[in-house]
Amino acid sequence: MTVRRVIIWTLISIIVVSTVLVVYWKLLNVNFNILRYDKTLLLTAFAIFLCSHLISSLRFHILAKRMGSNITILESILVRIGGQFLAYISPSYAGGEPVRILALKGRGLEFSKGLSIVIVEVFLDVILHNVSAILAIAYLTFNHGRLITSYLPPLIISIATLGVWTLPLIFSFRKLPFLEGIMRKYMAKHMSKVESAREGLRSIFKSKVIVYSSLLTFIATIASAISLMLASHSVGLSIGFIEAYMALTLSLAMGSIPTPGGAIGVEYGASLMLTPQAVMLWRFISYYMTIPVLALALIVLVVKFRDSFQFLP
Repeated sequence: MTVRRVIIWTLISIIVVSTVLVVYWKLLNVNFNILRYDKTLLLTAFAIFLCSHLISSLRFHILAKRMGSNITILESILVRIGGQFLAYISPSYAGGEPVRILALKGRGLEFSKGLSIVIVEVFLDVILHNVSAILAIAYLTFNHGRLITSYLPPLIISIATLGVWTLPLIFSFRKLPFLEGIMRKYMAKHMSKVESAREGLRSIFKSKVIVYSSLLTFIATIASAISLMLASHSVGLSIGFIEAYMALTLSLAMGSIPTPGGAIGVEYGASLMLTPQAVMLWRFISYYMTIPVLALALIVLVVKFRDSFQFLP
């Protein structure tokens, strides 16, 4: 991706997310003024949210080391966080994976093994977030005594997403005749890479590193939930950790829709649990305040490690 394309997609993402928030603000007549909110809670929430990205970077690092990469911890942080900038400006948060794969290739790891690592990372996020979202909907439905229509979109999306992302686990341990036939027909020249990726997935799923990675995924999600809880408190919404965790996972499940930055989906999912003020402040923290930090990491990655990572512009 060229610098010009990154700039264009960044502008598109910011415009789309901002437009959605303005419409949300006008439709619900939200009394939102960030200068009035508790600055200590706001900054603490932001710091904890950034820590969740660092925890995800550590997960990426131990997976890379398990597969034999010589990437350093500092490089892992820059690659993971810098890649997240591209994820934030891409539909369905899908822009960060190529950066991580190519970065690992620049650090001595073949493409197929890098692909295995990225698949495992996404798999762990998807499983935790969507299972949690389904459990949240089940809990809310039980409390209300019926399934409220507004819960159907995250429920459908979570079930569909889980269905798709169980394939990597099945793919690792079993050869499905139908899928094998398609791959051999259309990817005959790349079957050796497919087998290498399968072996990489099997190696990760059979090792202790999958346990550590799962634990780090959970800790990172907990950190994000705590950040959301503090952000809610700063606007006067006193919710507990469980409620914040449910709101977070519902917004993450809906955020997988193919819009830049998960626009519309994130707001919809969070609104199922939070007040409009809390939704807007959380969006401000997790998007507007975070994007400059992610962009800085990407710039440092480009400037400092340009010779090492040949894919960089």
